Amino acid sequence: MFEKELKDLLNELTLKETGKKDYDLAIGDFEALKEKVLKKFERANYKEKIQEDGEVFTEEGFQEYLKKHHGAVIEKIKPGNNSGFLTFLKGLTFPMKGFPDKKSTKAVGLMKRIIPFAFEVMYNRLKPVIPEDPNEYSKSVRELYRVFSLLIKRESNETMKRKWQEMRDIICIILEKDLAYRLRMQDVLSEINLDEIRLDEGDKQFANENESYKWGYKN
Repeated sequence: MFEKELKDLLNELTLKETGKKDYDLAIGDFEALKEKVLKKFERANYKEKIQEDGEVFTEEGFQEYLKKHHGAVIEKIKPGNNSGFLTFLKGLTFPMKGFPDKKSTKAVGLMKRIIPFAFEVMYNRLKPVIPEDPNEYSKSVRELYRVFSLLIKRESNETMKRKWQEMRDIICIILEKDLAYRLRMQDVLSEINLDEIRLDEGDKQFANENESYKWGYKN
């Protein structure tokens, strides 16, 4: 579905620039299609409207989000060197990784309000079997518990502390008691490339704005 929308958008931009639809790439060639769409977007300065699932978004929608959350406005959006998007904000040294469009941000926000309720229900059901001593967990689960505990310790906001604690205890008890889940998690987590996850200077620029969390790189 998304591939078709990209192709339709590319044809729309092409028609506006050349007066004819000159793009006829097979829908299956998604990566090439995406690259061409992004190039068209860059030339159009991201002023074009994006039609998706019947709702129209414009650059002004993205501006509104970023001004509210980071006190900045978008100068440009472009694809990253390897993948994803980079959002360049006026007055900031580094671009923000990602593309916080209004629709998806709103959808995520809704889920963020639902998830804590679901976790609370799960936690209350599992609480009687959650061990008080984490040393009762097996080695791999104990390591997850340790990392989650660091996250909880670094949080200043009590509500966030409670959310992370419930998430930690739910995940750990499930993995401890379900060997099939635990072995799968051990397998895939061992593939993590920490260099891809570690905060770089661009990430720290935005992390420094959040004073409710004690960032590990500052210690």
